[in-house]
Amino acid sequence: MSQTFNSDYRISDTERQHAMDELGKHFASGRLDMNEYDTRLTSIAEATMKSELTQLFDDLPLAPSTPANVPATVSEPIDLMETPAMPSVEAMQLYRKGRNMKIGIVLATFVASFMMLGMSEFLGNFMLGVAFIVAIALFLMKLGPASWNYPNPRKIMREQRRGMAMAQATQVMQRQGL
Repeated sequence: MSQTFNSDYRISDTERQHAMDELGKHFASGRLDMNEYDTRLTSIAEATMKSELTQLFDDLPLAPSTPANVPATVSEPIDLMETPAMPSVEAMQLYRKGRNMKIGIVLATFVASFMMLGMSEFLGNFMLGVAFIVAIALFLMKLGPASWNYPNPRKIMREQRRGMAMAQATQVMQRQGL
């Protein structure tokens, strides 16, 4: 069975690591901001074909210090680009339970204020102000039991990715002696 040469092929972990190193150099030199770096880093980690990698570098110049076909050599193992840990089901349930409790309290104060508005305009307006203060206290100031203020699972994953990206950029800058 003969196979014809295909310029687009499945990439290895070494090639992904090399691409991450190159992207880190572009980030360190100021060509990419943190959001663009994070987005491209995630795309590299998820890439399976060479064409997926090359399109991420189309708008960036070739790094003169490293030839395009030389794989990266890593002196110590790098475990920075693992997928961020998905919050557990229990963590997501705690977040939802706290959020639902806070929404219920805020809605109850708004309903009470509208009921008071029918009785007395002053009392209704006063209760409407109280409802806004309650919403601010619960959602912005995070007052209430700790179980009501469990962090948002998406925010946890975003912070984990940001931390991994910063660690990768620091490692690349250390290698370059910056």
